[in-house]
Amino acid sequence: PASAGAEALVRWLDRLDAVIVTSDHGRQRLVEAGLAEARVRRIYPGVEPEPDALAGEPLERRRTVLFAGDLDPAVVERLVAVARVLEREPTWRLELAVRPKADRDAELRRRLAARLGPAIERGRVRLRGEVEDMPALLRSAAIQLYLADHARRKVDIPFALLEGMAAGVPVAVVDAPPVAEVLALGDLHHMPAGLRLPAHDPHAGAEALVELLSRPAELAARGAGARALVCDHFSAQAMARQYQHEHARLA
Repeated sequence: PASAGAEALVRWLDRLDAVIVTSDHGRQRLVEAGLAEARVRRIYPGVEPEPDALAGEPLERRRTVLFAGDLDPAVVERLVAVARVLEREPTWRLELAVRPKADRDAELRRRLAARLGPAIERGRVRLRGEVEDMPALLRSAAIQLYLADHARRKVDIPFALLEGMAAGVPVAVVDAPPVAEVLALGDLHHMPAGLRLPAHDPHAGAEALVELLSRPAELAARGAGARALVCDHFSAQAMARQYQHEHARLA
């Protein structure tokens, strides 16, 4: 299960021989809710790091900051903060791939479009819906944003984030579980993969992002770290090996 609301499932999960979760945060929440620690296993989701994913313009020459995800009121505030700070950097553009999934999502999209109207008109912000060629969009990005401070309505570690990392795109994520776990793992294994943003200060997070964008060599190094981290810990092969091991253990 995803970590959000997983505690409500404990009485049903308790009947199983093993429960697989996709983050250490999710595992901790289930154990704290009463599920036996020995029966809860964490296996990270995996993506396929394609060799041609690194095609395109070198990362240090790209000028697009990409957000591809869902909106909530806090995410809207963080996106507005990023757009306003990027106004000082005339060569950079903010690309927003936001697909409305419900009436509430559509309303948040309208609110975001209204607040960013002048920047959209000048071409500094592009607000998109459905993206037909996500790999191409990732190949144009210098960094990918994950601005939610929760995993509601999502898997704990979003596949879109991992796919961008597999393409050598570093990530800037709000410093909150479970997604920040990705960057913590990278730091642990000396594979810095991006930037943590403060959860309660959108302007400070936007300033930190622009500071990183001003250092192209470091940005490229974190992109290389992001790909290495996926290859070692978030690849489809790594995920499959762990599931095989778990099946053998239960057999």
